[in-house]
Amino acid sequence: MSCYALRLSSSALIFFLVGTDAFGWNWIWPYTRTTTTTTQATASSSGSSSSNYAISLGNRENTNAETIDYGTQIMNVTINLARLNGTSIGSGTAVQDALSRLINSVTEEYRTESKAIVAKRLAWIKETVSQAQAYANQLSEKQIKGLLNSFAKDMRASVQELNHTVRDCVVEEVDVEELIQSVVNRSQDGCIESRMQQLFLLRDTVRSNLTKFLQATEDVEDLLGPCVDVQDYFDDEMTDLYKVACLFSVLIKTQTETYKLAFTINQLSSYADPLLGVAKANLLQCAADMASYAFELSLGLRQWINICSNRVN
Repeated sequence: MSCYALRLSSSALIFFLVGTDAFGWNWIWPYTRTTTTTTQATASSSGSSSSNYAISLGNRENTNAETIDYGTQIMNVTINLARLNGTSIGSGTAVQDALSRLINSVTEEYRTESKAIVAKRLAWIKETVSQAQAYANQLSEKQIKGLLNSFAKDMRASVQELNHTVRDCVVEEVDVEELIQSVVNRSQDGCIESRMQQLFLLRDTVRSNLTKFLQATEDVEDLLGPCVDVQDYFDDEMTDLYKVACLFSVLIKTQTETYKLAFTINQLSSYADPLLGVAKANLLQCAADMASYAFELSLGLRQWINICSNRVN
């Protein structure tokens, strides 16, 4: 949490906050515009005496200068900037409250959007990994076991169907049970488990990184520090104007980052997409490698059957 105090001795704040389009702030935050009006009020100063301040808002002819004054006149107002969980602090003037609401609105929108988009991203990753886990279980329990059973059955049948003489020859050259067991061992080499562990690690890494990103958004108001704490050898209207311009520059950058959050968060976790995108394919490749190995062994057995058949004939 950050707390800043900014004292403006002239119309700099109102010039940027309400009543003018000269620098384009109102089209960005239209809710800060105030209708044309003239308000007279009395506010207590920080000392023992009180001072009157007058605020005039809206583009209209200045009856004193007989020209267009672009809408603002303000004197003797102290501005306190702070964020206290959505509340403003200080003297409670309309200008102070408007600025506090604007700062709070922009920064809270950034935080809220960050949390929502991070939650959506993590939910998608979690669901993708969960689907991969379910597929891995199905692959192990059904497809791979089915392949092993079919392989063992076919290998034994290939030998049993031979005539006695050819079968004896094949059995002398090839241990069918050993071939079957080697495929079973291949199915237990940990391929599926290791690839699932990669996905689990990736999920946890992304969650950790995006959690750190969210923690950093809690301090977004710190970006306002250089604007509020600026010091120079002058205490004039230009210094006030710089401070307010600096504040709005930071707020615009924050709003820009809010609009880019989906892209930013995806970029921060983009390293996960390649592996997640082929998660099921990588798991299936484990079964494919085992099937290819089993095929090579069955081809070797077929070659020995042909050799033994030729010997007998």
